[in-house]
Amino acid sequence: MQEQRQHPRLRVHWRVAVRPDGASILYGETIDISLGGACFLVDHNLSATPMLQIFIQLPPKRQGQQAAIVSANAKVLYTAFSADHDRWRTGVQFVNFAGPERAKLEKELAQH
Repeated sequence: MQEQRQHPRLRVHWRVAVRPDGASILYGETIDISLGGACFLVDHNLSATPMLQIFIQLPPKRQGQQAAIVSANAKVLYTAFSADHDRWRTGVQFVNFAGPERAKLEKELAQH
């Protein structure tokens, strides 16, 4: 079967924070990411969440340097429990980046 994604996914384990509409921030880790979306693990089921804000911590360029954060609004595409990780695996599509956020992510992905 041929890949149907517009953007290739990169397998990385970056920290994320997500804020479902009107809810508290949840913390997790990416499984993979592209310019179009991401898959990540969190401790909560987000199946009832149509939209959320996602904050992705990019790895620092040098030891001791502060990590950059990329934020976007995202549409939840699926949520499924992962017994392998004992967490919820959630896939999102990025729908809106503010200002230079998309360019920051694009630059980081190009370096991997």
